[in-house]
Amino acid sequence: MLIRFWGTRGSIPVPGNTTLKYGGNTPCVEVRSSENKLLILDGGSGIRELGKHIVNSKDEEDINIFISHYHWIIFRVSHSSYLFLIRRTKLHFMVFQAMG
Repeated sequence: MLIRFWGTRGSIPVPGNTTLKYGGNTPCVEVRSSENKLLILDGGSGIRELGKHIVNSKDEEDINIFISHYHWIIFRVSHSSYLFLIRRTKLHFMVFQAMG
């Protein structure tokens, strides 16, 4: 199993030189099973860098995304900087959201 953090910051991203040590992107965690199945926990601003990583792999992939809270998700999904992931034909998405 592989767990990689692409963002751990709170609600507002603050990437830049002053946040290089701990990161400035909002929560996004990549979890890969031993069979290389992908689960993304939250879709904060870190999903942009994860998305670049996925696109560069050129593999066909089923992507499961679990969103822990609805806050700003419409902006995240509809924002043009994230849409390059959706345009890739070999990627298949399933999005889950916590209730309540």
